[in-house]
Amino acid sequence: MASCTTVLVCCLLLVFILAQLFAYNKLSVMKNFPSFQTSQLSDEEALLELPLLCSRLDIKLYLLDMKCLDYVQSHNPKHAKDLLLEDQFDKFYSFGMDGKNIHFFQAQIDPLLQIKGFDIIYIRNIQPEQLPRPTFKNKVVTILLKKQDLIFHIYVLHPREGFWWVGSVTSDPYLSGHLNTLGLSLADHVYEVNSERALEKFQSKPFAQIPGLYIPDNITHFLTEFRASKFKECPVSKARMFSKEHRYITSQAFRFMHKSYKLLSRVASIMYHSNVEFWLSSGTCLGKFCIQFHHHKGSR
Repeated sequence: MASCTTVLVCCLLLVFILAQLFAYNKLSVMKNFPSFQTSQLSDEEALLELPLLCSRLDIKLYLLDMKCLDYVQSHNPKHAKDLLLEDQFDKFYSFGMDGKNIHFFQAQIDPLLQIKGFDIIYIRNIQPEQLPRPTFKNKVVTILLKKQDLIFHIYVLHPREGFWWVGSVTSDPYLSGHLNTLGLSLADHVYEVNSERALEKFQSKPFAQIPGLYIPDNITHFLTEFRASKFKECPVSKARMFSKEHRYITSQAFRFMHKSYKLLSRVASIMYHSNVEFWLSSGTCLGKFCIQFHHHKGSR
């Protein structure tokens, strides 16, 4: 009986400590944002609040919504409300954020957005279709925020070897439950969120004098790349296995490799001097590149 009482007391003490830590975290977050108000937000205020909070932590929030960027190109809007009025029936907006800032977002911005009435879910790279690099296993790939009918979708742009990797929401086996909890549906936006992508680390510029919100400097190039981009993870283990099985090279094979190298080198030299863009799309050379660098972006 005494042991049961001891366990109960310990459990109550643990709950009390966790509650105090939660309260302290909220208090510390509020101290970092002394002017923060807990009033209800209109759609326009909500659209402004997210980049504003990011700006206070020196986090760049990129506007990556295709319909919005098309509208920006053609109309050059000056205010956030212009984006809302452009399509009043589809209140789904996509943004991007560098993956190195995800911890700050979860610790500092998440609590404030919840106070403002946002519901937030994090989609993780738990069961990807392609075998990921170990460093990207279970990483957050997408953040979804809901405020009444307004939905913000944030791509988490994870830095890789010279580019940003974008994960797929379908790699999270709990996706359906998360969406049902918030009453969300991505049926009309599956193309945008259900595939892995590789994006160039584009240059950006401030958008419409909204603190913290940025757009790609070259919108046309970004939209072209985004719509065509698909990421294919390099099957390193298979490539290494093939290399191991065929590590012994005959003299005939060596002569063939030497001739192939000379031919490829000559073609590459002509292409470079003619300013013709070219790339490896398949074959043995790309496989060798895969073994050395562990990734490729695929043909485009």
